Amino acid sequence: MGLPEDIQTWVHAYYYGLWTHQKGRVIAGLMDDLPFVLHSDVLSCYYKPLIEKIYGEDPDDEIATLLPGSLFGEAGFLFGKPAMLTVRAMTCCEILSIDFEKVRVVLEKYPVLKRQMEELQANSEYHMTLKMIVENKMKRQGGIEEDEADALHKRKKVLLTIHGRRYCKKSKCYLKMHGECMAQAEQTALDSTWWTAVKEIFMNLFILLRRIHNKTIDPENTFRLAYQYISCLLIIVLFWAITYMHTVSDVDWYISLLTLIIESIMMIEVFLKFHMCYYDDSGAYISDYELTSQSYLKSKVGFVFDVVCSLPYSMLFLHPMFSKEPSTFLSVIVYARMAHLPRLITLLVFMWKEEKLITSNLSWIRIIKYFVHAVLFVHCGAVLCILFVRMYGMLSWVGAQEIYFFPKMYGYASYWVIQIYTTTGYGDIVAKSFGEMIMCIIIMIMSKMQVVFIMGHLASTQTNKRVLQEAYEEKLETIKTYMKQERIPTKIQKRVMEFYSYRWNRTSGTDAEDLFKDIHTCLKTEILSR
Repeated sequence: MGLPEDIQTWVHAYYYGLWTHQKGRVIAGLMDDLPFVLHSDVLSCYYKPLIEKIYGEDPDDEIATLLPGSLFGEAGFLFGKPAMLTVRAMTCCEILSIDFEKVRVVLEKYPVLKRQMEELQANSEYHMTLKMIVENKMKRQGGIEEDEADALHKRKKVLLTIHGRRYCKKSKCYLKMHGECMAQAEQTALDSTWWTAVKEIFMNLFILLRRIHNKTIDPENTFRLAYQYISCLLIIVLFWAITYMHTVSDVDWYISLLTLIIESIMMIEVFLKFHMCYYDDSGAYISDYELTSQSYLKSKVGFVFDVVCSLPYSMLFLHPMFSKEPSTFLSVIVYARMAHLPRLITLLVFMWKEEKLITSNLSWIRIIKYFVHAVLFVHCGAVLCILFVRMYGMLSWVGAQEIYFFPKMYGYASYWVIQIYTTTGYGDIVAKSFGEMIMCIIIMIMSKMQVVFIMGHLASTQTNKRVLQEAYEEKLETIKTYMKQERIPTKIQKRVMEFYSYRWNRTSGTDAEDLFKDIHTCLKTEILSR
């Protein structure tokens, strides 16, 4: 194109510097779909060396002392200087200082606030009070020394700086200080009595209890994940314990105590589920306590299901324990606890939901799920073998083993089913009746089907993932690698991953704007507004 040599050199130098700094990772296009605030936080960490160069140690050299989260462009509005940069700082933005003259137009809409501020300005003691408050705060929080503070006040162009906020003894001040001054004046004039103190204590307690009651739990919270997985483990143990006691006709005190503890935990879990946030059918994140509780009440596998499966039915049959023999009522207790077995459905529902989350490791989730399926399959097969012992006695498979104790029979039955499941039978345990042979054939067929199904799904997890999910996960891995290499703070990394998790749950990786880009505007608006 015949560009001048100096321009060509400039372009080459620019791209060389870009490659040296970014190594091919262009942040401008990597996370463009992030919200502006979150994208700005990432940029602020990325351009931290540039920010440090702009700000010097001498306050006279600084454009402005900004709060974490504020933009450099605010300096132009607050101090009347040109704003050349719009790089965001660390966290949320707050206004630093406000000149009364500049904000007077805004205060016209708030006459009460304007009157209070004018009264404060007219008070001769106000400026000294404000000065003392700022100095005391700076001394308590490790600020400048008293001599330095006096010297700083004598400098006309420099404002007091505390946590990024600037103050002075003339017109500029932080609005929050007005509220503090007025609150202190009113508190001094108020005659506090013991009754007022008692009411205040109870009111604060009520507010605290209400805040705790209305608090909701984020589905990505570590506590939620830990308690949910522990709950699944307890459901498996409860299912095994109840069916085991029924099979061997024995109620061991330690197993019975374990089931009572698990049942109590399940009842506590019912109250926790009222506070669990969720994603609705449209993908919107619901965190309001009233909506979460209503959703749990109306859910099919919700409040009614959990209450029916968690009630301590065995307690209803404890009254005859002091008047009858244990053998007459212990079996009734075991039968009563069979009502807790449908809780296994909640385990399957939880595993199904975990598979849909983009942030979860699909391979590990499926490995855990299929391992649970295999354990339950072996347990149910062992229970079926014990039932044949009850039907045929010593003429069944147990006759050749000369076993007469049911818990020991359960161990041998589990061993036999595992042999069939893994196709490594040694021939030491064989079927003796026609019914047992039919049972073995059914277990063989079902075990082969389950093993083939599991292996096929695990293989497809590694090779044939959904195209959208695979592309989305690849993008997430690229973003993770980039943020780690650039040493982005952990909190911001977590916020970025939570945003992409929310976006996946809401859209499943489909961009509606790109999908309907060929449709005219009116029809597109009608589709997207539904």
